[in-house]
Amino acid sequence: MASSSTSLSVASSSSTHPRKYEVFLSFRGEDTRKSFTDHLHEALHRCGINTFIDDQLRRGEQISSALLQAIEESRFSIIIFSEHYASSSWCLDELTKILECVKVGGHTAFPVFYNVDPSHVRKQTGSYGVAFTKHEQLYRDNMEKVRKWREALTAVSGLSGWDSRDSSIYLNFFLGIEGCFSLVIEHFFKPAPLEKLRRIPNKEIQDVLRISFDGLDDNQKDIFLDIACFFKGQDKDYVIKLLKSCDFFPEIGIRNLIDKSLVTISYNKLCMHDLIQEMGWEIVRQESIKDPGKRSRLWVNDDVIDMLTTNTGTEAVEGMVLNLSTLKELHFSVNVFTKMNKLRVLRFYDAQIWGSSWIWRRNDRYKSPYTECKFHLSGDFKFLSNHLRSLYWDGYPLKSLPSNFHPEKLLELKMCFSQLEQLWEGNKSFQKLKFIELSHSQHLIKTPDFSGAPKLRRIILEGCTSLVKVHPSIGALKKLIFLNLEGCKNLKSFLSSINLESLQILTLSGCSKLKKFPEVQGAMDNLSELSLKGTAIKGLPLSIEYLNGLALLNLEECKSLESLPSCIFKLKSLKTLILTNCLRLKKLPEIRENMGSLKELFLDDTGLRELPSSIEHLNEIVLLQLKNCKKLASLPESIFKLKSLKTLILSNCLRLKKLPEIRENMGSLKELFLDDTGLRELPSSIEHLNEIVLLQLKICKKLASLPESICKLTSLQTLTLSGCSELKNLPDDMGSLQCLVKLKANGTSIQEVPTSFTLLTNLQELSLAGCKGGESKSRNLALSLRSIPTEGLRLPSLSALYSLRKLYLSDCNLLEADLPSDLGSLSSLECLDLSRNSFITLPASLSRLPRLQSLILEHCKSLQSLPELPSSIEELLANDCTSLETISNLSSAYAWRKSARFNFEFSNCFRLVENEQRDIVEAILLGIRLVPSIPKFVVPSDQNDDSGWFDAIVPGSSIPEWFTQSLGCSVTVELPPHRLVGLAVCVVFDRMGKFGGSAYFSMNESGGFSLDNTAYMHFSKADHIWFGYQSLFRLGYSRSIDHLKVSFAGSNGTGEGVKKCGARLVFEQDVLGNASRWIERMNVVSLRKSGPNFFIP
Repeated sequence: MASSSTSLSVASSSSTHPRKYEVFLSFRGEDTRKSFTDHLHEALHRCGINTFIDDQLRRGEQISSALLQAIEESRFSIIIFSEHYASSSWCLDELTKILECVKVGGHTAFPVFYNVDPSHVRKQTGSYGVAFTKHEQLYRDNMEKVRKWREALTAVSGLSGWDSRDSSIYLNFFLGIEGCFSLVIEHFFKPAPLEKLRRIPNKEIQDVLRISFDGLDDNQKDIFLDIACFFKGQDKDYVIKLLKSCDFFPEIGIRNLIDKSLVTISYNKLCMHDLIQEMGWEIVRQESIKDPGKRSRLWVNDDVIDMLTTNTGTEAVEGMVLNLSTLKELHFSVNVFTKMNKLRVLRFYDAQIWGSSWIWRRNDRYKSPYTECKFHLSGDFKFLSNHLRSLYWDGYPLKSLPSNFHPEKLLELKMCFSQLEQLWEGNKSFQKLKFIELSHSQHLIKTPDFSGAPKLRRIILEGCTSLVKVHPSIGALKKLIFLNLEGCKNLKSFLSSINLESLQILTLSGCSKLKKFPEVQGAMDNLSELSLKGTAIKGLPLSIEYLNGLALLNLEECKSLESLPSCIFKLKSLKTLILTNCLRLKKLPEIRENMGSLKELFLDDTGLRELPSSIEHLNEIVLLQLKNCKKLASLPESIFKLKSLKTLILSNCLRLKKLPEIRENMGSLKELFLDDTGLRELPSSIEHLNEIVLLQLKICKKLASLPESICKLTSLQTLTLSGCSELKNLPDDMGSLQCLVKLKANGTSIQEVPTSFTLLTNLQELSLAGCKGGESKSRNLALSLRSIPTEGLRLPSLSALYSLRKLYLSDCNLLEADLPSDLGSLSSLECLDLSRNSFITLPASLSRLPRLQSLILEHCKSLQSLPELPSSIEELLANDCTSLETISNLSSAYAWRKSARFNFEFSNCFRLVENEQRDIVEAILLGIRLVPSIPKFVVPSDQNDDSGWFDAIVPGSSIPEWFTQSLGCSVTVELPPHRLVGLAVCVVFDRMGKFGGSAYFSMNESGGFSLDNTAYMHFSKADHIWFGYQSLFRLGYSRSIDHLKVSFAGSNGTGEGVKKCGARLVFEQDVLGNASRWIERMNVVSLRKSGPNFFIP
């Protein structure tokens, strides 16, 4: 909630205006109309609430009388304060009128803070401050109006509302809408009539809610207030256990709260409506309005800090929660807790590290978590309440707990990032303690004697880097189920023996000085996960076989591990065994019997030279991974007897020169990875892999041929041969691979594609890039003189490949005659790459490719002309086509295309610019005009967020006159209140070699964002121009923005290399006109200089 104010309206007197609407929505349309506001309007409609929403674009300075009347005729107003709300005088006039109606009475206002800080609204700072600076200039002759706007913002933002930065906004707010108008209808209070409740003002709503609370007994009231103040959103089972320890009866109590609709359960979390939670807060606040130290529960940071620093806590305080994430330091006396002898819950936590569920965010941006808050305690800390059930104190500043601290009812203790050296001295009684976490307490040297805490179930000491040893009493904790010592890098010994009969998960990962795992004494059937990753162990004890329930054993990066006991393959429950990066492990033990449990075996980066033939006993294994086993020279034939194996990965096994024969069908294997191995050939028996879907042989540089039997793999969908530089031929019967979808053979020495390729009707991607065909002397001479007929890569007819979407034929020594005449028959083709070839022209049939989006022709230095392009084209890359002179009908390709994106690049195409400069410029202008006019219903759904996108790069040094121009690397344009649709830009870069640039858009000088639109280019001889267009959608434009600065930078991030730039506003009327008329209307816009930048009025 954004505010804790108790009243949403000044109650009372009945309005003289008839109520035509239930709700009036006040919002900044450009900010939220198509997102939050539309969702809100729909939610209100679903609730049957008659809502006024202004669907018209606002014009002019004065608010319409119709809108003022609509406010008067509404019972409620919802004001959506967005980032640019205060920039609109119209919105501020609405707000002033709303406040007038609230003061008269009978009108209630609900503020929603949509991605803005409520304090910025209340104090007119941030974007609201920027807006009022402009208002004061604009209305300097009418400052009374500005004063009323400020008063309205301050008053309304102080009301109770919703802050969208709370992740629960969409649930709580829309539930709140129902709650405010119908008291959540029957969902929360079933007997209440809808029409009657709609007439109840907020104070009466609170009174009705209070009636439900007053009907609870004392036990249920305590449970309700604990949930409202501390446990909303927490796991139900966890809260029940904690409340039980407080001598409450939570099962019955929570059930009763649910029956009275004060609490709901969702995904086993305790949920409470915001209005109901507010009521609970108010009940506690009323216990002592002026003195927080006399309340039973404290959860507001300011209240807790005030009580701690003034030492005004009393025995009334039963629980307090303090979020440390915004605090740098905190000073208070240790005596502050002396009077709080009934304290049950004490939580000092850092919300930036711990989520709302008190779970450390191990996978997010806090890679090295710590709390920044520094505690400064004065005096000798001798007291903490012995009534504590829950104690969380991130950054606890002392070396140990107070000596007289005997919390016999303590259930959980969490002191992460603390200064503790030892938790307590000697044997203390913690008879009910079940959970301890001291993670990242980097001064902790040893663990305490746990014998006085026999009910401990979870101990987490992760990241305690000074911990040297654990107390042997930890081995006697019969109820311990979870023990985590990950990252305790100075821990040299664990236990001499272990017999924790309840233990389920044991983590010793990162204990890099731990050399020995203890002997297992007795059955530990409950241990399911054991992680010894990164330890210094050399082996495992034979007693490991007693871990009958072990499902996961992680020995990754145990670089001293030299051998495994044979009994490891007798673990009947083991499903995953990880031995990755065990560099000294040279062999596996023999597997004496079938092991039906093991599903995954990871042996990457080990020192294995071979696998035992008995590996066939792993009869249920699904994944076998042996990547980067540099010493592995052979495989046993039995590996292909693994009847359940689905994936076999042998990539980067450089010494592996051959595969064993496959004696029988192996219907289970779906994926076989053989990348970068030493294979010279495949066995003909590979046909027995009759269900294989993926076969990868990338960078097998010694592979010279494929057996014909590979064509019998009728289930094969992906075949990767990229980088097999010795491979010269494909089997003739490749057309039998009827299921083949992808064939990647780029970088091979293939000279001819078999004619049977025409049968691959399901093929979607074919890559033959770099297959240069014959390299005869006559061929090389032809490429230089173009006088002798020669051949490049020989391709068959492609017309039957009606599923082909991507075709890569770059750098294949192709001349015109080498291109299939039926190229235009590929009706599904979307991407065609013909770069680095030697043809002069392309077949005219390209225009018949109805789905072609990307045509790549870079470095085709002999190419002189392009045929007509299909209307589907989105990208045309022809950089370094130095002989290119003409392009047929480029403008028509724009005019009929269905995509809202387009990018074409012609860097270093100097002849083209000489011959086609006017046509190219007109095509660019036409393209800019048409981008925003593409109907949304023809734009694919995956383009909706990017619609309105255009790029073009051509040689040149002059910016067309219809752009507002500026020397240097930036230009600023004023944005008039017309119907803008986008912004066109133009930049001249000097001959700077390789360039990778970006455009940075800054709005109202208040920050902005960058778009990396320009591609990497190589300007060899002259300046080049980049033309670009961005839709206002991508720019994040709203009507509160009055000027936009565009800055351009080269690959070094500065303006170096940018000679001049220009910008042009594109309006809705530009889009609606026809192309020729639009081009004719382009004129030079008057300029006015402002500092180093130019402006368009």
